[in-house]
Amino acid sequence: MRRILRGAAASVFVLCALAAAAHADDWERAYAVTRTTQLKLTTGDARVVVHPGARDQVRMRIHTNGLSIGHRLAIEVDQTPGTWTARVRERPHWFGFTIDFDFHPRVIVDLEVPADCQLQVATGDGGIEADGVGGRVDLHTGDGGIRVHDLRGEVLLDTGDGGVEAHAIDGRLTAHSGDGGLHLDGRFDELDVSSGDGSVELAVNPGSRVASAWSVRTGDGGVRLRLPRDLKADLHAHTGDGGIRLDIPVEVSGEFGRHDLHGALNGGGGPLEVRSGDGSIHIMAS
Repeated sequence: MRRILRGAAASVFVLCALAAAAHADDWERAYAVTRTTQLKLTTGDARVVVHPGARDQVRMRIHTNGLSIGHRLAIEVDQTPGTWTARVRERPHWFGFTIDFDFHPRVIVDLEVPADCQLQVATGDGGIEADGVGGRVDLHTGDGGIRVHDLRGEVLLDTGDGGVEAHAIDGRLTAHSGDGGLHLDGRFDELDVSSGDGSVELAVNPGSRVASAWSVRTGDGGVRLRLPRDLKADLHAHTGDGGIRLDIPVEVSGEFGRHDLHGALNGGGGPLEVRSGDGSIHIMAS
């Protein structure tokens, strides 16, 4: 009889756990802001999607699959004149351990912001997507990919472990991946892109200018760089283990070898450094 009771209790426990795991929940709020309001969103394990909305409002929608909002997922929003801060975090698991049953809880945060804003998003473990916003956009994830399109102004993208895709960027771009490839294109005034372990593919559009030092670096991977034919720059390319291929006119200065190149593009301009620790470099016309 005791064995039967213990088995029944275990079955009830499992069913309850599965019911909790299957729980989905939704949450939505809107907040009045101004163009100069500093917007900051921090999450633990969530996917974040950013897109433009009303010019005087932030609207946040949260969808969960496996976490009940309020009980398992905490949402905290603080607002003062000039700042809006939101934190989305998972509360400690029941009994100090996780019941997964091959079902991974998922959180999606959908954030509508003014098209011109001052935005910072940080997630511990989850991808970030953004489209159609500008101003100052700072996106960071500890473990996840970043995909953005049509961002303007000052754009900062950073992931500890994941790839970065950034298309139709206009302005200043800083992009870094600790372990992942970078695929980038746009019109740039400032450029600083790097990967600890991954290839870099970068297309620079006409109208770009090397107003300050540009840097393109990877520790382990190849670099494919497309440049406008009229871009003015002082080029320095170096690879530790790989060749350098040029399909664009360069006025070479100093020594030109398999691993190093110094030269001027269209008479020279601001410094453009391209480096690979272990990979080939291919520079061509866009």
